[in-house]
Amino acid sequence: MGQTGRALEHALQALDVNPNYPIAQLALGEAYSLLGRHQEGIDWNEKTQPGAPAGYFCVGFLALAYLRAGRRDDAERPRAGLEEKRSCQYISPAALAFMAVSLGDVESAFQSAGEAVGEREPNITFSIRSPYFHPLQSDPRYQDLLGCMNLQP
Repeated sequence: MGQTGRALEHALQALDVNPNYPIAQLALGEAYSLLGRHQEGIDWNEKTQPGAPAGYFCVGFLALAYLRAGRRDDAERPRAGLEEKRSCQYISPAALAFMAVSLGDVESAFQSAGEAVGEREPNITFSIRSPYFHPLQSDPRYQDLLGCMNLQP
């Protein structure tokens, strides 16, 4: 939420308590990536992947870290992995929407976000209002999604 330095501090404190806490690892990776320390961000985000549930938002943060490092091909791989897993297990459409918006795929982001709203997937109410979804806000479909969830713009 624009306080990357504080996020970094809090993630490090959480990891002092539990070095294997995936959410703290994820927050640390995202903070490093946002601070331009791309390889450290990628390393922490990659470390988070095995401990996180399939289809969780961790893959979206990994893709963002790759993109910030100029590694577009690497950023596409986690998305392909989610799509492959989706054929045999539940993958959150909100996580797919986050992955799509991270990669700049607006159409897929709206399609997956619409599925998440239709399924009443709880993560969409938080994620759709996050800064990561700001690229969608100028599209009228964004307001439609908020309206479907009874959220104010």
